[in-house]
Amino acid sequence: MRKERHTLAAGDLFLGYPNEIIKYGADFKDPWYYCWIGFSGMDIPHVLKMTEFSHKNHTMHIDSPKIPEAIIKIYENYEANFASYLEMLSAFNHFLSLLVEASHSNYPPPHQKHKGKRSIYLEKAISFMETDSSVGCTIDDVAQYVGISTCQLYRIFMEEYSVSPSKYQAQLRIQKACNLLLDNPTMPISVIAYSVGYNDPLYFSKVFHKLIGKSPTEYRKGDIAGQ
Repeated sequence: MRKERHTLAAGDLFLGYPNEIIKYGADFKDPWYYCWIGFSGMDIPHVLKMTEFSHKNHTMHIDSPKIPEAIIKIYENYEANFASYLEMLSAFNHFLSLLVEASHSNYPPPHQKHKGKRSIYLEKAISFMETDSSVGCTIDDVAQYVGISTCQLYRIFMEEYSVSPSKYQAQLRIQKACNLLLDNPTMPISVIAYSVGYNDPLYFSKVFHKLIGKSPTEYRKGDIAGQ
């Protein structure tokens, strides 16, 4: 299992993505206080792409009292009445806006300003497919999220990648499955199949073998034997 270690200080934020195993603790000699927020949503991946966070960069430093103030307001309005729930959403959106503002990435680079609609649709579709929000979603769901028809989505993918959106989605899911197989050697194949969007483990194994050339079990055993 691949491991990373991060040392945090005051003002540091750490983002953990779904399906990641995270262990954390304060320093014994100089302990600190911490709090965490769990969140999800179809637009979250697009917001996070406008920040410094990524799968390769889990940390971000913001030396501003506005961040803890926003977090405290979220906690104060958690599991209260409906009015408080709306206040919590407002505080959370403010929290996200602070992340974007601090990252200086709320405006697209100059070369992206004049991108055509096709590129925007393509990026939005791929971004959605890459998130855990898309697990179990069909290509029709992806097209609906992007705001175009399934036929339009198919045409865009074929023109850009020469593969259908369904095959592109399958490739993404199988790649996620490969990572889970290697990072979690005791996780059942059926659980990994469900985790990447396949309700039928047998069908998952068939797709896996078609794309990788090995069964999930053979792929896992091969990695273990090579260590």
